[in-house]
Amino acid sequence: VEIYNPATNSWSTGVPLPQALSSFGTAVPFNNYGTGSGTIYVVGGYNNSNICVNSLYSFNPSTSTSWAQLSSTPTALCNLGAAADDAGHVFAVGGSDNSGNFSGAVEVYNSTNDTWGSVAPLPKPSTSLGVTWRGGILYAIDGIISGSYPTCQLPPPAAKGLFAPCGPLQEFNTNGFTAPTTLYVFTKN
Repeated sequence: VEIYNPATNSWSTGVPLPQALSSFGTAVPFNNYGTGSGTIYVVGGYNNSNICVNSLYSFNPSTSTSWAQLSSTPTALCNLGAAADDAGHVFAVGGSDNSGNFSGAVEVYNSTNDTWGSVAPLPKPSTSLGVTWRGGILYAIDGIISGSYPTCQLPPPAAKGLFAPCGPLQEFNTNGFTAPTTLYVFTKN
């Protein structure tokens, strides 16, 4: 884990994850004012043997000295998106399994009781997508849907967990995050 400090424009080494992982989802809960618990969640990903894992780890840089292993996700996935709301839920969205099948699952971790559940799936299975939570809406942004360019998928405000198209994006492997008032989307050129 590498940590960048913008105040000093310097990098430092952080506490390593319990296992080497790649292509995992990350989430940090925050509220509409840009503040939150500071806890970092790492969901799924490939291990050193290129096998998708169903792990969930958490770390709070202000209070932790090691990563905590939490309840395993129901499904082992890689290339998934993740986001957290301000009520202690972590969303693991889409991804691919060990056979390369794309997932449309939206699994939800409840940090209050260390359990997993699910909400309505994505309209189309997707991998390598950006996911973020903003204003009570879970946004699933871009990604790959069976080799095609997808659209942004998000739920209507009154139907948490139900997704509908919200406009085309023109890149694979997009990531996104929110600041207090803006959704930022990063694509490759």
